[in-house]
Amino acid sequence: MPTLPSAVGLGMLEMSADCRRLSPAHYMSFCLHIRQNLNCRLLVNRIRCRRPQGKVSASSFRSPESIERNDAADSGPVVGPHPELTVEDAVRVQLDALSRNDKPRRDHGLEVMYHFANAEGTLEGASLSCYFGFPSDLYHFGHFCSKFRSRLKNLLCITSFQIMEKIVTNSDGGIPTAKVRVQVTMAGNESSYFTFVMSKIKRGLQSPCWLTDAISEDEI
Repeated sequence: MPTLPSAVGLGMLEMSADCRRLSPAHYMSFCLHIRQNLNCRLLVNRIRCRRPQGKVSASSFRSPESIERNDAADSGPVVGPHPELTVEDAVRVQLDALSRNDKPRRDHGLEVMYHFANAEGTLEGASLSCYFGFPSDLYHFGHFCSKFRSRLKNLLCITSFQIMEKIVTNSDGGIPTAKVRVQVTMAGNESSYFTFVMSKIKRGLQSPCWLTDAISEDEI
C-alpha cells in the first residue's frame, strides 16, 4: 500500500497521486483516519469546555469509524465511542444525542446509544448483555429500540440533563469501570434520575473506550 503524507488535510489528500491509486475502501479508511487525527483533540476540548452546561454537541464529535450494525443506518451515527472521551464525556455525548433523537435523522439518538452499548453487536461470550437490567442479546438495532422505548422511555423526552456523581468502581488494574448518576429534565419540567454503568474496554481495532454496560432509572 502506498504511503500517504501524515500532515495533509482532506482536500490535499483527495488530490494526492498516491491516494488515487488506493482502492475505494482504503481511500475511505484513510479519509476517516486523517479526519480523526486533525480534529480529535480540538473536538474533545470543545466538549470539555461545555461541561458546566451539561451539554455536548453531538454533531461536533464524529465517530472515527462506522462499525457495522445489523440493521442500523449503513452510515453509522454521527458520534460514537472514542478513546479521547472521559467517562463523563461519553455519558454527555449519549444524552445530548437522545435530547435530539430524530436529528439529523429519525432515531439517530438511539443509534448513538446502540454504538455505545457494550456487546450490542455480537453473540460472543459466556453471558448476554444486561444493558436493560436483564440478560438479552442486542444484536438487532430494531429490537434494541423497542426495548429502549419500553424500559427507558423517559430518556427519549429529555430537555436538559446534569451529571450528578461519578463513582469509579475499579481503577486498580483490570478493566476500568465506573457509575455515572445523572439528573434529566423532561417535558413539563419533571425530573428523573438514571445511573449509567460504564466500562473502558477495547472493541475491534479501536483503542479502549468507555462503553455502557447498563442503564437504570433510580428510585427517588
